[in-house]
Amino acid sequence: IMKKVVACHLPQNCSISNVNALRQELTQLLSHKSKLTVTLNGVDVQKVDSAGIQILYAFVAALKAKGGQCKWVEPSTRLLKSAGLLGMARQLELP
Repeated sequence: IMKKVVACHLPQNCSISNVNALRQELTQLLSHKSKLTVTLNGVDVQKVDSAGIQILYAFVAALKAKGGQCKWVEPSTRLLKSAGLLGMARQLELP
């Protein structure tokens, strides 16, 4: 199985109001047949809540279960803070 690297630029709004669009984009990445390394760029994330964190965690867990891996690129302060407050920074593999 080939390894493939795919970049995903997270939107400014990773909250419940935008969670369906985010889930759709991430679910599409999981449909790849090859083992993926996904670089999640979180530099633009300004709004994130528990629903957004939950979607990101479900994605990271599903990606790992398929033998893939997640790498973060410039997660915003807001994303790091929210994940930290919810006790999810380690599970999301944030730096």
